[in-house]
Amino acid sequence: MLNLRKTSKGLYIGAGGGGVTLIEAEKRAGRWLIKKSGTSDLPSGIASQGASAPDIGGAIRGAADSSGIRGGVINISIPDTAAKAAVFEFEDFPSDEKDASGILRARASKDLGMPGDSSFDHQVLSRNGNVKVLAVAAASSVIGGIEDSAARAGFQTGKINIHTLNILNALPEGLNTGGDFSVITRLDDFFSITIFRNGALEFYRSKALKAEGIERSIYSSFISYRGKTGSTVESVFTLDDRAGLADSVKKATGIDPVPISAGDAIEGASMPGGANPVRLLAALGACVN
Repeated sequence: MLNLRKTSKGLYIGAGGGGVTLIEAEKRAGRWLIKKSGTSDLPSGIASQGASAPDIGGAIRGAADSSGIRGGVINISIPDTAAKAAVFEFEDFPSDEKDASGILRARASKDLGMPGDSSFDHQVLSRNGNVKVLAVAAASSVIGGIEDSAARAGFQTGKINIHTLNILNALPEGLNTGGDFSVITRLDDFFSITIFRNGALEFYRSKALKAEGIERSIYSSFISYRGKTGSTVESVFTLDDRAGLADSVKKATGIDPVPISAGDAIEGASMPGGANPVRLLAALGACVN
C-alpha cells in the first residue's frame, strides 16, 4: 500500500525576543497539517541575539518538552538578520555543484561582504536568458552554533534557511497574479521585501527595524526594482506579526495591499493556539522545504 503521509519537523528561531517554536507537521495527500507545536523563550541575556546566540539548546529542549516532539531531523528557520541573501544574475552559470559554489562564494564575498569561509547555499531561480540565482550566506560560527545547540537538545539538523524564504515556501501558489507582485513581511526585529516577475523571485531585500521606519525602504526598493527591470509592481501582499504594515505600504507605494492570513495560508493546515501564527508559518515552510 502506498504511504501518502510524510512527517517533518521544523524549528523557528526568533530574534529580538522571538524565542523558539518547534512543530511537527504531517503531509496528507498534498496538504500539510501541524500536528504538534511548542514554544520556549530564550534567556533574557541572549534573547536579542536569537540565532547568533552561543547556545540555545535549552530553549529548543523547552519547546520539545512543551510539544512532546522527540528527536529526529529538524529543518531550521533563522532570522533574515542572521544571514545575508541576494538575487544574482549571471550570463553563464555552471551546473556542476562545486564550480557553482566557487563562483557564488566569490560573488557573495564581494557583493554581500561575507568572508570566504562562511556557510553558503543557493537556488537557481531561472535559466531563461541570463541565469538568476538566489544566494544565502551566514557566518559559519552562527550555523555551527545552531547545529551544536540542536544536537544538545537531541536533534539532528537538516536544512537551514531564513524566515522570509521559508514563509514564501509555505504560501499558496494562488498569490501568483500573473503580473509583477511583491510580498512584504514584518516579523520580530526585521522586515523583508520580495518581488516576483513572471512567477519567479526577482528581488530580495531585508533590513532590521529601525526608527527611520519601513516606508522609505519600501519606496526605495520599488524604485530600484523599476530602474533595474523597467517594470513596475502591480500588486502587494503583506504578512505582519503586528498591526500597521498595510498602512505603511499604502503610503510608500499608493497600492492597497492584500493582507495574508498566516492561519489560512496553507489549505487544510491546522494552526495550534498559543503560538504566533507567522512564526508557525516560518517553521512550516522549513518543513515544506
